[in-house]
Amino acid sequence: MLRLALDVCRFSSVEKECVYDRHRDVMKKLKFITLIESGERINVSSISTSQQSWFSSIYRSIFKESRGKTFQFLNDVIDRSFELIFLYKESKKLSDKISCYQILEDIMNSITGIRNIQQTYLDDRNFFCEMETLLASIFARLAEIYQNNELELTPVLKEKLSGLLENHPVRKLAEDFPMRAVGDHLPVRNLAEDFPMRAVGDHLPVRKLAEDFPARSHEEKSFP
Repeated sequence: MLRLALDVCRFSSVEKECVYDRHRDVMKKLKFITLIESGERINVSSISTSQQSWFSSIYRSIFKESRGKTFQFLNDVIDRSFELIFLYKESKKLSDKISCYQILEDIMNSITGIRNIQQTYLDDRNFFCEMETLLASIFARLAEIYQNNELELTPVLKEKLSGLLENHPVRKLAEDFPMRAVGDHLPVRNLAEDFPMRAVGDHLPVRKLAEDFPARSHEEKSFP
């Protein structure tokens, strides 16, 4: 019985360590994104970068590297990083709080790396738009963190986040959002407001049939 209890504790400890290993892997990849320079291509299989050359072209062909794979890598790392922020912010451990701030700062720094990758593939309009969408989602989530005061940010980090969002349209939207009800300024709102004044079936041919129907008995004009 004692051995079983020890095994359970050992398994729990190993499992917890595996979880933290996965978290560290995400943080490492996020840090990697912050260091990418313009002209560099990501080799997802080896978490490395390479400049355009005949050797890198052969390497990327062998390991099936592609722009789609690159985008998926970036998107997954950013999503997992935001998940870690909201996971660690609930922790009472000082180490987790510090990790939370480090991840947030690296997400802000990753914007430069992502823009550098975007410049590398500037000739690919579809990839450019995918990266713009990713960047927009990053700014939106950062604005939400800033607007809702979801983290007890240090003065330095808060100033850096404020400066990052200062001239971005998403900040104005975030500040203005509470003043707008869902559906404001949309055509559907007018329809919704006007709907109670109209009975179901108004202005439809079926209404005339429905009003006229009680005046007719079931026997009238019945089929033989």
